[in-house]
Amino acid sequence: MSYENNTLEDMQRYPTFIFQPTYKKFSLEEHRFADYMLLNRNSDRPNKAVTELPKRNTLKLLSGKGVEICVGKTPSEDETWSLPVNLVSHHSAYFKAACLWNVKEQINLLGHDPAVFALFIERMYNGSYDASAFPRNPSMHAKCWVLGDFILCREFKNYAMGRLFDEHVATAFGIPVAFEDVQYVCNSASSDSKLKLFYTDSVTDQFGDIYRLRGFMADWEKFLEDHPKTRSALPRKLRYGPPKKPRVKSVTKYLEPEEFVSESALRVLTYHTLDKRS
Repeated sequence: MSYENNTLEDMQRYPTFIFQPTYKKFSLEEHRFADYMLLNRNSDRPNKAVTELPKRNTLKLLSGKGVEICVGKTPSEDETWSLPVNLVSHHSAYFKAACLWNVKEQINLLGHDPAVFALFIERMYNGSYDASAFPRNPSMHAKCWVLGDFILCREFKNYAMGRLFDEHVATAFGIPVAFEDVQYVCNSASSDSKLKLFYTDSVTDQFGDIYRLRGFMADWEKFLEDHPKTRSALPRKLRYGPPKKPRVKSVTKYLEPEEFVSESALRVLTYHTLDKRS
């Protein structure tokens, strides 16, 4: 079709074709869902019965009352999101517990980074997040894992771990592990966490490779003093050579298994810990 002879009236009519006024009445959640369905369409037009159930389930999560979640390192720097209770409860056992007890319809996450929480929301709505605009160190994926651990969201933790593994391990020219990453994880994650295990394994595997492990020697010496288990593995590596199999082999070693948490257990959890953690 040629557009050479189009009149001004025709050209003015074209924008009204791509912008539908009926969308003006959509809520924010409906816009997000419509965008999600548009971007994730299958060109093969899958069977309606196959796609109808997930669509109904997603809409159900977006319906119902909302809750305000305030996130910030200090009260003066916090940011507030209004999110569907059903949605945050589906993705986070912590928020599910908080919503069971919280009659004020507000949850405070003081001490946490709003930028990291925004990535959690992005992942919750879109299935992924884009962290490319943030500084590389400390790793935003590590920060997302720590947030996921706090809000009891196994899926978010495993997604962040998968992104970490892809960046550092899965490719031949992976991003080097920086001392800032290891220091952040040691200060923010529990000693027995999968996240810390991933980083200590990476340090052991890559300690002699200045291209895969970045940082000043003085910082690494202090780290090894505080982590005797990692330090003890290095002399063996120097004496006998690298092991036949590296410690970091498969991402499954660092993924969290699925756990079922009953509603009664959530209530007990909330009663004992929610006030202290909010």
